[in-house]
Order: sequence, then C-alpha cells, then structure tokens
Amino acid sequence: MKYGNAVGLEHQVAPLGHQIVVALYLVFLLTIGLKLKSNNVKTALTHTKISPRVAASEVATLAVRDFVRVEKNLSTMGFFTPSKSRSQGELREKVIRFRRDVGGKTIIAEATIIPSVPLGLPTTADQDKYLAFQKIVNDRRMQQGGVVANPVRFTSSELLAILGVGQAGKNYSEVYEWLERLAATTIRSQGVVFLARRKVYARDIFHVFDRVVIMGGELPDGRIADSNYVWLSSWQLENINQNYLLPVDFETYRGLRNNIAKALVPLLQLWLYASRANGVFEKRYDDLCELLSLRPQRYASDIQKQLGPSLDELQAKGFLASWSLELTNDGRAFKITACHGAKFFADQRSRTGPPARIGDGDQSPAVLEALVKRNVVEGQAKKLLRSLPPEQQVQDQIEYIDSIIKRGRIENPPGFYVSMLKSNIPVPDDFETSARRRAREVRDRENLERQMIEFERSSRYEEYVRAEVDRQVREILGEDQFKALVITKLPECRKRYPTVPDATLAEIAESSVRIDIRDSLPLLSYEQFKDDVGQSRLF
Repeated sequence: MKYGNAVGLEHQVAPLGHQIVVALYLVFLLTIGLKLKSNNVKTALTHTKISPRVAASEVATLAVRDFVRVEKNLSTMGFFTPSKSRSQGELREKVIRFRRDVGGKTIIAEATIIPSVPLGLPTTADQDKYLAFQKIVNDRRMQQGGVVANPVRFTSSELLAILGVGQAGKNYSEVYEWLERLAATTIRSQGVVFLARRKVYARDIFHVFDRVVIMGGELPDGRIADSNYVWLSSWQLENINQNYLLPVDFETYRGLRNNIAKALVPLLQLWLYASRANGVFEKRYDDLCELLSLRPQRYASDIQKQLGPSLDELQAKGFLASWSLELTNDGRAFKITACHGAKFFADQRSRTGPPARIGDGDQSPAVLEALVKRNVVEGQAKKLLRSLPPEQQVQDQIEYIDSIIKRGRIENPPGFYVSMLKSNIPVPDDFETSARRRAREVRDRENLERQMIEFERSSRYEEYVRAEVDRQVREILGEDQFKALVITKLPECRKRYPTVPDATLAEIAESSVRIDIRDSLPLLSYEQFKDDVGQSRLF
C-alpha cells in the first residue's frame, strides 16, 4: 500500500509540527530528570536506612502521571498480538476464550479476531499508535464537554509527536497503514465485548474504526481532507462516553522494549486492581499463551526464556515486585505468580470512602496492644496515646508504618513507631488499611450481587430479543425469504469488507439482516423489559 501523496501533503504543513516536537522533547528531558530524582527517593526507601523525615514525606515524592484512558474491551481481549514483525501466522484469525464466573456458574465467552489478509493481525506496534490516538480522543472529549463524537480529526504529525518518533516519511506511511488495519480487522464477539450503556455482553460482529479518510482523501461532503478523519465504531463511542475506560501510564509504556511486556500493561491494570486486597495474583501459562498468541512451551526453562525478559522489565518498571513460574495445584500445568509492585500502589487513586477514625474509647486498648506487640514499652505507649488528638487515625498509621518497615532497614523499629505517630504521619489514600479493607469487602459483595442481578437481566433480555427475531423469521418471513434477504445483503457486505473470507462474509450478512429485523420489531427497551419482567421472576 503506497501513501506517497498523503505523506507529501502532510510534510508541506509540518514545519510548525517540527517546532512543537522540539518543544515536547525539551519537556520530555525535564520530565526524565524529575523521574530520575523520584526513582532515587524510591530506591532510598527500599534499600537504605529510613529516617523518620524521609518516610513521613514519602507521599510527596510520588510523581503525578499523565494517564491515557483507553476503552477497556480492545485493550484487554488480546486484540493486539505481541510481535516484532509481520509473519504468516498473523494472517490467520485467532480465537481467545474467557472464563467468567457469574453466580457460581462458569460461562465461556469467545472473541475471534479476523485479520485483513494483506495487512495481518494488529500487533503491539499498532497498540502504540492506538494508545497515542486514545490520548487525542481524550483531549477532544475534554474540549467537547466530556463527549466525543464522530469523526475524530487529527494529523499524523500530532500522533507521531505523542509517540515521540521522528517525522520521517516511513513513519507517516506506518500511521496510514495502521489506520487501514484497524478499519479492516473484524471482531466476532460471543459474549466478550461489553456495551456499557446497555450493560450487556454483545454477540455480534464489529470493527474498531467504521471509516477512515486520510489527509488528501475525499470527505463525505466532497471536501478534500486537511487531516486524518476517523469514525469510531458505535460500541467504542458508547463505551468511551460511558467512561468504560482503563488508565494506562503512557510515558512508562513507551519506555518498554519487550513486546510481550507492552501487551501485558493494559491487562495488568485489570489483574492488579482485582487482586489488590491480596497483593498477589496468578495466571495460568496456557491462558496467557492463548490471550497473547504465544507458542506454548513444554519445559519450564523454555517458558522462562519466553516470558522472563518481559516480566523482568515489568518488575524493573515497578509494575511487579516479583514473579515466579510455578506448577498449578494439580501439577499438570504451569502458572505465573506475581506480586504487586510499588508503581501500582503509587498510581492508584483512592477508591474508598473516608477513612475510619479511631477515638479514645473502646479502641484504645486495641491500639495499646498493637504498639506493645511491636516492642514499644507499655508505659511509653500509654503516654504517647494520651498525647495524641482523639481524631488521629492511629491504627491506620501503625499499619502504614508496618509497610514502611518491611521495605526498609530500620535500626530502631519501636522508636520509629513513636516518632512517626508523634509527627502524625499521613496515610496515603491508596494504602489499604484493615478498616478500609473491611469496608471495601462489604462494597465488593454488594457490587457482586448487583452485577449478578444485572447480568441475569441482560442475559434474559438478549434471549427475549433473539426469540422475537427467531419468531419473526420462522412465522412471518419463512426460511426461504430470510435466505433471500441474506443473499441480497451479501454484495453490500462484500463491498464494505472485501478481504473477509466468504464464510465470515455470510455470517456478517446474516447478522446484518437479523439487526434489520430487530430494528423493525416493536420490542421492549431494556428498561421496559426490566420493569415488565421484575426482579422476582429472574431467579
């Protein structure tokens, strides 16, 4: 695919872009300097003796990150394949299966990524550009009052500046090829793609970009495009505007060198958060291979070679504190066990309510006991507690000081507790104390119950819609007329998806006809269906 005309046109308007890139580069150098300073402080906390002054100011040293908020489905379904270069394997469709536990039942969902034969499957190089594009979408959304609408307009120079790469013609061509690949790749969802507004897992066939017009192309109104224009798919627009998003630290992501590490970053955001109460998570090796399209290895040494460099890099960047390759409980397979890194806790924003406060009533004996257990002399502990204001969060502070001591070398831990409590050390909002953990567990149970009810409702609604469409086909249209409608729809689908295999094209045409039938029926809306059925009939 040649994009010479578009590249030349963009280069004619690029001088200002070069100045902007230079300015961004200077800012980037300043950011690196600040980052190194922050890393030095973190290293001191981990490997050297900690003074009370340093520990008390630890929260202030955490760098503020500029997160890119990306649509969750595409970033976590295995859409992007970790690969250095195009290969024959990337011309074949790939299938990823997910196990979802709902109400004690295991449900298998499936996503099929169908590549355009000339372009191949999207890789982590495409993920780089997709994340940069999502940053542009974030900015446009802020400019438009919190809602993004089609089309999204941007220049290749703008995207390349966010990626931190040069303005060479080759890079422009790669942007245009990326746009074409994401518009051509097909996703067949069997309960994988979640639609946030309707709160259902879709069973349909989708694309990421519905339409792309590159700079110099003709827009729908006949004008010549002065930039690139992207029409996001309806499901992406819905989820972005419903805040079904995942935060990704793009600065740290860009610094990764291993493609498997890059592919894991969005997934880690989900896995780390879901297991934050335990501080450790496990993933079966065979599941990782399916999700990332890796060739399964039989021996532990080969798995270490395959995943080790990427997991080590994620550990070095602070995503993970440690990782290990272990056998599953039945001894028949391997699993990766990983502990949460310091970066995860630093990046997390507070998702809990106001911290519980400790008073000077029934809690005092428990707090006194906690200090004595930590080798603080009882008389000194009593005197200390009497001197502290009653609203001070002493129990929370003790637990936080525990975590500091575990990470550093403290010559006199009892004195350290006394010193920190006297200085009223602040507990970070993202540090989970036992009180916050209990409150979160209550909320998690309540949320799980609500999700189970909502999932059951949405499943019933899908069944209701499917049954009504089936009845229309069976009783009104008849099989022959339905097949005739599908045949009539095929030319339109073939024109829109010229590279899709015939079998898949037939599925797309049938799905399109069923959507037309669904839209023509006087069906209840989801909200009406919930009111009509009633919660009592769901179980």
